[in-house]
Amino acid sequence: MLEADFEPNTFILTSLVQFYGKAKRTDDVVKIFNQLLELGITPDERFCGCLLNVMTQTPKEELCKLVNCIERADEKLESSENFKNEASQLFNSIGSDVKKAYCNCLIDLCVNLNLLERACELLDLGITLQIYIGL
Repeated sequence: MLEADFEPNTFILTSLVQFYGKAKRTDDVVKIFNQLLELGITPDERFCGCLLNVMTQTPKEELCKLVNCIERADEKLESSENFKNEASQLFNSIGSDVKKAYCNCLIDLCVNLNLLERACELLDLGITLQIYIGL
């Protein structure tokens, strides 16, 4: 892409992350993330949501590679001792157009990692904050 004089932007890099994630090419996801930072592009909410989505499809043994990216992309997505409070702060700080996607991905991750209590906390929080309406 760079050799063809295309300027990468968040949209293109988000698409590449999604593509490599679906192809189970975790190292390439990390490479794209690093390129984003090297280009001085700040990961936006959609890019971070894409990373979360890729994490739900990533084998457990490779998740640590993506956790590092998430922590570097958005400090609000770091793990915390006060899980429900931190999750609430995260949901209150992001746009309404990505809240449901974030919550869905975080619930999926918790289920995949057998953290069912945290998944239930997130579902409860999603209902309380009206991320999920009509449940």
